[in-house]
Amino acid sequence: MVHNVHEASLNDMIIKDLAQCMSGSQIIHAYQQPRSSGRMYAYSDVLRESCSLCFRWRDGVCYVFDGRVWIPYDVDMLKYVIRDALVSVSGAGSDIVKSDWVQNERKMFGYALDGIKCSLLPYNGALVGFSNGVWDFSDICSPVKYGFSSRQPVTRLLGYRYDPSARCPVWLSFLSAMLSSDNIDVLRKFMALGCADRKSMGRSVEESLWLIGDGANGKTTIQNVIRLVFGDWNVGSARLDSLLDRNVDARLRAMGSIEGKVFNMCSEISGVDLERGSDVFKSLVSGEPQEARVIGRDIHTAYDIPYFIFSMNRMPSIKRLDKAFMRRMVRIDFRSSVRREDMDRGLLVKLAAELPGIRNWVIGGWSLLERDGFRVGKERRGDGMTDEELEMYIMEGKTVEVWLTEWAFISASRHVGHEDDETAVDIRSTDLYSDYYTYCQEKLLTQPVSVNMFGRVMMDAHFEKRRTSVGNVYRVYCDKDNRFNIKEK
Repeated sequence: MVHNVHEASLNDMIIKDLAQCMSGSQIIHAYQQPRSSGRMYAYSDVLRESCSLCFRWRDGVCYVFDGRVWIPYDVDMLKYVIRDALVSVSGAGSDIVKSDWVQNERKMFGYALDGIKCSLLPYNGALVGFSNGVWDFSDICSPVKYGFSSRQPVTRLLGYRYDPSARCPVWLSFLSAMLSSDNIDVLRKFMALGCADRKSMGRSVEESLWLIGDGANGKTTIQNVIRLVFGDWNVGSARLDSLLDRNVDARLRAMGSIEGKVFNMCSEISGVDLERGSDVFKSLVSGEPQEARVIGRDIHTAYDIPYFIFSMNRMPSIKRLDKAFMRRMVRIDFRSSVRREDMDRGLLVKLAAELPGIRNWVIGGWSLLERDGFRVGKERRGDGMTDEELEMYIMEGKTVEVWLTEWAFISASRHVGHEDDETAVDIRSTDLYSDYYTYCQEKLLTQPVSVNMFGRVMMDAHFEKRRTSVGNVYRVYCDKDNRFNIKEK
């Protein structure tokens, strides 16, 4: 919660605001009524009107303006500030007003609550509160500033200023060291999605971001920066297995915990969970309405679904995937790592100082989204497999096929029309498996299959295997300038 006044000062401010909204003449008219019923009728108008002006209501919670944002306010404390405000404007009739409150507290407080509940605090995802004001990002590239005195419906402030001229050289240097330029654009576009209210942006985005790589490669730093840029309260951490849980109540509560968030970050994903809950996964990533439950509320339909970010060392192994599933997955591979002695322990502090500039960098990603038709990932790789085909093969565990097509460049027979360019060579099975194993560990960042499984896949691909004096060898066909540097005998 954001506070800029102490609780006692806040109460004094509320009493003063309420008193200004209450008409002294109406209070005098109320306590001058000879009958209690007449006084209650007169009090009801004053309490409903004044409380509707000074308080707001949202999801069963009372809010009050603290000078910069609307903050939750204790309903029990509400009784005292309303009573004190009434007494402060009652003049000579203060004793009568006090007596009426003591005898009819429940009824008079009910009038006040009626007024508060009629004055709802709206949600507006385009409004963002910074330390130097509130900006309306309905037009993301040309936001409009409001002063705090305008009492915009904002309940949190980000811990940095909004400065359209700010830059972020440390952030850009960090990204350049960790990621390719294409992957930097992917990250920028995905973060830019958080600048718009998903419910009202008028665009369907059906992609999730997958950050893949071992430790010491920047994944955690990027996740921390996302939390700092958008506010920790706007980033959920519900596990995917809880959102796919077969226990309905557990699933509803997990969904309720991320409703209204901008992003949800998941780790430790099970391929089995994804297979079983593939339909739910697709609808979550697509932002489709979901049933949810929040403590203190009934089951309801959640329309404000976050974008999903998954972070893990290796992709989970999934045996059955379809194109609709793969279309929702955008992968960033972290292939670089930083040695312990080269790590900058103060990097996050430096990046926190650049948050205004990083925010501008993120906003710039919106133009990239518009340019690419609001597609975050790339459609084709340009050669070999498409991105979707490559990712599908990897997640289905078909890493040997990927290695053959994308790295080894060997086949079980000559390609028609290339007889003069290709050569037949015998390569030891241990050498091939070693090359495949290294490729999985360093390039695909996934677990290789066993030696026996490798042999079965090679046999299914019609590679000829035979015993020789140097061990088992495979007869393969490849370019004369092959990467194994083996010449035809």
